[in-house]
Amino acid sequence: MPPLPLTAAALVYLVMGVVTAFAADLSPAKWPPDEKALAERLELTVFPPKARVVEGHSGLVTATLSPIAIRAGIETLKQGGTAADAASTIALTQVTTALGSYVSYAGILQLVYYESQTHKLYSLDAGWNSYLGETAPKTIPANDMGPLSAGPSTPGAEGRKTLVPGFMAGIEAMQKRFGRLPFASLFQPATWYAENGVTVSTLLGNYFPSREKYLARTSQGQKFLHQAGDHVPKAGDRFVQSDLAGTLRAVARDGAQYMYAGEWGRQFVEAVRQEGGQATMEDMRRYRAVWGEPRSTVFLDHSVFAPGGSNEGGRQILEALNLAEEMKLDRAEPYFKDWKTFRDLSALLQFVEFGPYTPPAVG
Repeated sequence: MPPLPLTAAALVYLVMGVVTAFAADLSPAKWPPDEKALAERLELTVFPPKARVVEGHSGLVTATLSPIAIRAGIETLKQGGTAADAASTIALTQVTTALGSYVSYAGILQLVYYESQTHKLYSLDAGWNSYLGETAPKTIPANDMGPLSAGPSTPGAEGRKTLVPGFMAGIEAMQKRFGRLPFASLFQPATWYAENGVTVSTLLGNYFPSREKYLARTSQGQKFLHQAGDHVPKAGDRFVQSDLAGTLRAVARDGAQYMYAGEWGRQFVEAVRQEGGQATMEDMRRYRAVWGEPRSTVFLDHSVFAPGGSNEGGRQILEALNLAEEMKLDRAEPYFKDWKTFRDLSALLQFVEFGPYTPPAVG
């Protein structure tokens, strides 16, 4: 299914020591069998059956949807990895377990990172880059993003709807600066599940029929579609991604440049140009993830940080918090109990999403 322009959302905090590289084996084949089985069972549920709280003295791991990815992050910390190592492992693993549906290796990465040794915060922007040859951006046709679409799709060259992805460059930049484990080891859980297969959950099974017409349009899409058999994958099928496993091994071996100056980048440019896009290898080679300062605001006497630079979502989050405090929503009834709170929250979120104004407190 075509990847959405999102990245694996993960939060990892770790009390860090001196960063020195040492060996690690994060392969799920070495995980305790009962813990691996539990993670795989939980992966099949759309929502967890109950809230779970895990406390410890040195770290915390959480992610949006993939218990397998969380287990991979925990293993990374157990084997001496830093927060950067764990976040990278989680993000890489979740793309595999999600089958590239709502997160993608051809997506983006945004990061706010706290280094406990220096008490400094960093922001990393590994967002989209445009193509130098695309000179009429206002004429790019609208894409069909399913439930995320703001409006109907419009006809036109499919290749023009693409951009240079930043995800893998961001993973490498984060790990080079703050990682401790060897870069290649971070790919082990994702590669293992790509090669050995992921059981299609009810959620993933529902994605395939809705995107089948797009996947079936090209030979590459058809090949992806049939990785669980000759039929459209359904819940309970085993979905094996052998080609993806090969790509992950190549990135683990050669670094992120495999996706920018290497074979993956070449195939990406070729596919985009076949569909009418203006991508070139120069566009791929010139891509760089950018370090900068995070944005921040004070919310209910707490400092809150969000990605800086061109990240629109970070600005919207901080703006929403400022407005929520000004509207005293922290004193209101929960939105699921009081329709007025729901109305105010809805209006607030609509404003920060589409409104042109940014309060001065958002720095």
